[in-house]
Amino acid sequence: MSRDFTDYLNDILSSIDEIFDFIGNMEYDPFSIRENQRYP
Repeated sequence: MSRDFTDYLNDILSSIDEIFDFIGNMEYDPFSIRENQRYP
């Protein structure tokens, strides 16, 4: 039971890291792309 639970927690932590990485990319890349589109 404990091993399955720790694996479950590890999966959650890894997905949270991926989500934050995705949000971080969304925060920076699209703005620079929009600026390039507004001011070519």
